[in-house]
Amino acid sequence: MCTYVLLVYGPTFLTTELKVPAAQAKLAGFAAMVVMMVLTVVFARLCDRAGRKPFLIAGAIWVLVTAPLGFLLLHRLSFGFLVAGLPLVVIGEALMLAPQPAIFAGLFPTARRYSGVGIGYNIGVVLLGGAGPLVATAIVQATQSTYAPAGYLACGALISLIAAICTPETLRRDRTSTAS
Repeated sequence: MCTYVLLVYGPTFLTTELKVPAAQAKLAGFAAMVVMMVLTVVFARLCDRAGRKPFLIAGAIWVLVTAPLGFLLLHRLSFGFLVAGLPLVVIGEALMLAPQPAIFAGLFPTARRYSGVGIGYNIGVVLLGGAGPLVATAIVQATQSTYAPAGYLACGALISLIAAICTPETLRRDRTSTAS
């Protein structure tokens, strides 16, 4: 959800709703993507040692707390705040993205892993992620508030936090047999 709302819809939101010059909006989006790429790799290496579940929980909490702060920074309308606002929230996304492939694979028995991960992940992306720009736009129009997407991200983070708490740790599991 963060990817689609912040990195896909974010530059459009900045230019259409906050009237930020297109070049600055694109650079802010690019800075957030770089932060996400680097931190996802760093966090993935760390979660292979420390466990996956703590990273999912920390990422959800991070987005829950920083979504409103990130949007406050974006509304400051200076380039420095734009470059800080999007990456601030994206740190939480990187925390959640890093363990996802390993934790998702560990949730399914080997014989059903490909289908389980493929179907489960893609249904979530279609319903929550891919619809993110559409939902964020509709929320802004319905509420007449350019802060509304922060609430949408926070709700998604809360759902992610609940799911992360309920998800079993897969770090020390045998990945060649069934998940229990």
